[in-house]
Amino acid sequence: SHTVSHPFLNRLSGKDLEYELLESKRHIESIVSKECLVIAYPNGKKENVGDGVYSAVKKAEYKYGCLYSGAVEKQNMYDPFRINRVAVERYIGREYFQMRLLFPAIFVKEYNR
Repeated sequence: SHTVSHPFLNRLSGKDLEYELLESKRHIESIVSKECLVIAYPNGKKENVGDGVYSAVKKAEYKYGCLYSGAVEKQNMYDPFRINRVAVERYIGREYFQMRLLFPAIFVKEYNR
């Protein structure tokens, strides 16, 4: 999921944070008839997602959370609630996106972290 209104999650009260996480999760589950396991944090740079958000995500029973960091995770070297992901923007064409996946050391700035 990606929340209901795309807020900065670390700026929300506990009640508002819970609503954003649970309502988005419920909505997706009602459409696909399967459990929604992953959240892509909106505005998901590390400085916009903190310990309180990670705790709320776990409480909402997500299994994974993806940050918007532009980095790539090395296999078996990640925290399931702080997974870095390759950015996908509407202006990125299919071929360029495929190249980013095939050759992250060239296209992703934080590959060798």
